[in-house]
Amino acid sequence: MIKKIFGCLMAVLLASGFSLTQEPAARNIEIPVRVFDGKQFVDNLNIDDFEIYENSIRQDINALYLTEKAHVIRQESKQPVKPDLSRHFCFLFQITDFNPRLSEGMAYFFNNIFQSGDSVMLITPLKQYSLSAKALEIKSREDLVKDIIQVIRRDTLSGSAEYNSAIVDLRRIVSSISSASGGQQTMYQTSIDTTISDSQVSPLEQLLPNYRETLEKLENMRIVNEESFLAFASHFKSLPGQKIAFLFYQREFRPELDSTTMNRLVSNYQGNQSLLNQIQDLFQVYYRDVDMNVDRMKQVFADSSVMMNLLFFNKTPEQIPGVYMREQSEDLYQIFSELAQSTGGIVNSAQNPATALKMVSDTADKCYLLYYNSPLSDIQSRFKNIKVVVKGAKYRILHRQGYFQLEIR
Repeated sequence: MIKKIFGCLMAVLLASGFSLTQEPAARNIEIPVRVFDGKQFVDNLNIDDFEIYENSIRQDINALYLTEKAHVIRQESKQPVKPDLSRHFCFLFQITDFNPRLSEGMAYFFNNIFQSGDSVMLITPLKQYSLSAKALEIKSREDLVKDIIQVIRRDTLSGSAEYNSAIVDLRRIVSSISSASGGQQTMYQTSIDTTISDSQVSPLEQLLPNYRETLEKLENMRIVNEESFLAFASHFKSLPGQKIAFLFYQREFRPELDSTTMNRLVSNYQGNQSLLNQIQDLFQVYYRDVDMNVDRMKQVFADSSVMMNLLFFNKTPEQIPGVYMREQSEDLYQIFSELAQSTGGIVNSAQNPATALKMVSDTADKCYLLYYNSPLSDIQSRFKNIKVVVKGAKYRILHRQGYFQLEIR
C-alpha cells in the first residue's frame, strides 16, 4: 500500500537528488513554531520570550509573526521580513478500508480551515489529485466534499483490492492449516485440503508453502520506497509559503497461525523433518526489517519545511478460531511518527478519523513564524539542528528539526 501511495508521487514528481547551489554569506531562516499549554495554543508570546539555538549556539531572532489561516495577527520585527502566507495542504491516505466518518472530518476542514487561495493535493492508494483554484467558484463546499469523499472511497476500494485479497487468502490458508493440524473447522478454509491431486502429499505440505508465499507477497506490498519519500519532501520544499500535510494511516493486522496451532504442528509431526523445516522457515518471514535511512529522511523532511501530521486510527480485527490477527503497524507507524515529529507535526491516535482531523487541522491553523540569519559554514550540505525554547515556561513546542545549509533539489 505504501508503495502504491508514494509510487503515485514518483509518477508525477522528479526523483529527488542532491545538488549544491551558490549561497550568500548568510541565510534568512524561517521557523514555523507552535506552542501549547496542554491542548491550548499559547498566543500571547512576544519576540523576547523565544530563544533559538542552531547547533547549540544561540541565534538573534530578527522577526516574529503570529499567523492564523493566511493572515498576520501580530508582528514584531528588528529587520524587515516579508513572510509568504500562502498555504498548501496535502492529504495522504494509507488505508485499506474506507471509513465513512472521514466525510465529517473533510467537511470540517473545508468549512472551517480551507479558504480561497489555498491549494489542496489529495493522494489516495491509487492516484494523485490537485484541487483546482476555481473549484469553489464552480461548486459549493458541500458538493466539493461529496466529490472528494467519493474519490477517496473509490480509490481506496480499487487501490487496496490486491492487498485485501492477499489478506483474505492468508486468512483462509491459516484457517485450513489449523484445521488440518487437528483444530476447529471453520467457514474460512481454503478448498486446497479437499482437492489434493497427489495422495502422497499431505494437505499441510501444500498449505505451508502456500502460506509462506502469500506472506511474502503481502510484505512486498508494504515495502517503503525511500526515494519516493524523498521525492515527496523535495516537491514540498519547492513550494513557497506554509505547507501542511495530513497522513491517514490505518491499523493493520496480518493473519498468522496462533501459538496453539504451532505447538500442535510441532508436536504432531516430530517425525516429519521436512514439515518441521517448513514450519521453522515461517519464523524468518515473520521477521521484518525496514531497510531505510530514517535519520536522513527526517532531515530531508525537516529541511522541506512541510508540517506533516500523522493521524493513526483504529481498525477492529476479525476473530477466527486458529487464526492470530497480529498487528503489523508498528514498523510504518514508527517511521511516520518520527517524520512527523521532525517537521513539527502532531501524531494523533484516535478511534474516529473525523475527530482526529478536526483536532489536528485546528492546531495547524495557527502558528508563530520566527526568523533569524544563519552564517554559512565551510561544510557543504551540512544539516543544522534547531532548538526553540520559551524562556521561563514549560510549554510543548513544535517546530522542524533543522535544515540543510545548502539547497537540496
